[in-house]
Amino acid sequence: MKCLTVKNTLKIHFRKPCGRYSVSLPFKENINLGDSRSISSKRLDQLWRRLDRDHKLNNLYRNFIEEYLSLDHMEQITNIDDIASEEGFFLPHHGVLRAGSRSRPLRVVFNGS
Repeated sequence: MKCLTVKNTLKIHFRKPCGRYSVSLPFKENINLGDSRSISSKRLDQLWRRLDRDHKLNNLYRNFIEEYLSLDHMEQITNIDDIASEEGFFLPHHGVLRAGSRSRPLRVVFNGS
Protein backbone atom coordinates (compact mmCIF):
# COMPACT_ATOMS: atom_id res chain seq x y z
CA MET A 1 0.00 0.00 0.00
CA LYS A 2 1.36 3.40 -0.99
CA CYS A 3 1.62 6.32 1.44
CA LEU A 4 -0.40 9.31 0.28
CA THR A 5 1.65 12.43 -0.22
CA VAL A 6 1.05 16.15 -0.49
CA LYS A 7 3.16 17.88 -3.17
CA ASN A 8 5.18 14.64 -3.31
CA THR A 9 7.14 15.59 -0.19
CA LEU A 10 4.95 15.30 2.93
CA LYS A 11 3.42 12.10 4.24
CA ILE A 12 -0.10 12.72 5.54
CA HIS A 13 -0.26 9.49 7.51
CA PHE A 14 2.30 7.24 9.13
CA ARG A 15 2.66 4.54 11.76
CA LYS A 16 4.14 5.51 15.12
CA PRO A 17 6.73 3.26 16.84
CA CYS A 18 4.00 2.05 19.24
CA GLY A 19 2.01 0.75 16.26
CA ARG A 20 -0.71 3.41 16.15
CA TYR A 21 -1.43 5.44 13.03
CA SER A 22 -1.07 9.22 12.98
CA VAL A 23 -2.82 11.36 10.36
CA SER A 24 -1.88 14.96 9.56
CA LEU A 25 -4.53 17.66 9.72
CA PRO A 26 -6.03 18.39 6.29
CA PHE A 27 -4.96 22.02 5.84
CA LYS A 28 -5.58 23.77 2.56
CA GLU A 29 -4.30 27.12 1.43
CA ASN A 30 -6.58 30.08 0.63
CA ILE A 31 -9.80 28.68 2.05
CA ASN A 32 -12.84 30.77 2.90
CA LEU A 33 -14.74 29.66 5.98
CA GLY A 34 -17.54 32.17 5.50
CA ASP A 35 -19.05 34.61 7.97
CA SER A 36 -18.53 32.79 11.24
CA ARG A 37 -18.80 35.90 13.40
CA SER A 38 -22.53 36.54 12.89
CA ILE A 39 -23.45 32.87 13.37
CA SER A 40 -21.28 32.60 16.49
CA SER A 41 -22.77 35.82 17.85
CA LYS A 42 -26.30 34.40 17.51
CA ARG A 43 -25.25 31.16 19.23
CA LEU A 44 -23.61 33.16 22.03
CA ASP A 45 -26.83 35.12 22.58
CA GLN A 46 -28.72 31.82 22.84
CA LEU A 47 -26.13 30.51 25.30
CA TRP A 48 -26.39 33.64 27.48
CA ARG A 49 -30.19 33.24 27.67
CA ARG A 50 -29.82 29.58 28.62
CA LEU A 51 -27.21 30.37 31.27
CA ASP A 52 -29.50 33.06 32.74
CA ARG A 53 -32.26 30.45 33.17
CA ASP A 54 -30.13 27.59 34.51
CA HIS A 55 -27.87 28.57 37.44
CA LYS A 56 -26.25 25.12 37.73
CA LEU A 57 -25.28 25.18 34.08
CA ASN A 58 -24.08 28.77 34.49
CA ASN A 59 -21.70 27.82 37.32
CA LEU A 60 -20.37 24.75 35.53
CA TYR A 61 -19.88 26.69 32.29
CA ARG A 62 -18.02 29.52 34.03
CA ASN A 63 -15.73 26.95 35.70
CA PHE A 64 -15.08 25.34 32.33
CA ILE A 65 -14.20 28.68 30.71
CA GLU A 66 -11.89 29.59 33.61
CA GLU A 67 -10.15 26.22 33.27
CA TYR A 68 -9.69 26.73 29.52
CA LEU A 69 -8.20 30.16 30.16
CA SER A 70 -5.84 28.84 32.85
CA LEU A 71 -4.65 26.04 30.54
CA ASP A 72 -3.98 28.55 27.72
CA HIS A 73 -6.37 26.74 25.39
CA MET A 74 -7.87 30.15 24.58
CA GLU A 75 -7.34 33.82 25.30
CA GLN A 76 -9.74 36.57 26.18
CA ILE A 77 -10.43 39.20 23.53
CA THR A 78 -10.90 42.68 24.97
CA ASN A 79 -12.34 44.37 21.86
CA ILE A 80 -13.96 42.09 19.31
CA ASP A 81 -14.30 44.94 16.81
CA ASP A 82 -10.50 44.99 16.43
CA ILE A 83 -10.55 41.50 14.93
CA ALA A 84 -11.30 41.11 11.24
CA SER A 85 -13.18 38.04 10.02
CA GLU A 86 -10.27 37.25 7.71
CA GLU A 87 -7.92 36.77 10.67
CA GLY A 88 -9.62 33.71 12.05
CA PHE A 89 -12.72 31.68 12.65
CA PHE A 90 -15.24 32.22 15.43
CA LEU A 91 -16.18 28.82 16.86
CA PRO A 92 -19.62 28.59 18.50
CA HIS A 93 -20.03 26.37 21.54
CA HIS A 94 -22.70 25.24 23.98
CA GLY A 95 -22.97 23.03 27.03
CA VAL A 96 -24.64 19.66 27.50
CA LEU A 97 -25.45 18.54 31.04
CA ARG A 98 -24.91 14.86 31.74
CA ALA A 99 -27.09 14.00 34.74
CA GLY A 100 -25.43 10.65 35.47
CA SER A 101 -21.85 11.89 35.53
CA ARG A 102 -20.27 12.85 38.84
CA SER A 103 -16.79 13.67 37.59
CA ARG A 104 -17.75 15.79 34.56
CA PRO A 105 -21.45 16.75 34.63
CA LEU A 106 -20.90 19.30 31.82
CA ARG A 107 -19.68 18.55 28.32
CA VAL A 108 -18.93 21.60 26.18
CA VAL A 109 -19.55 21.05 22.50
CA PHE A 110 -17.66 23.15 19.94
CA ASN A 111 -19.66 23.36 16.72
CA GLY A 112 -17.33 23.66 13.73
CA SER A 113 -20.01 22.94 11.14
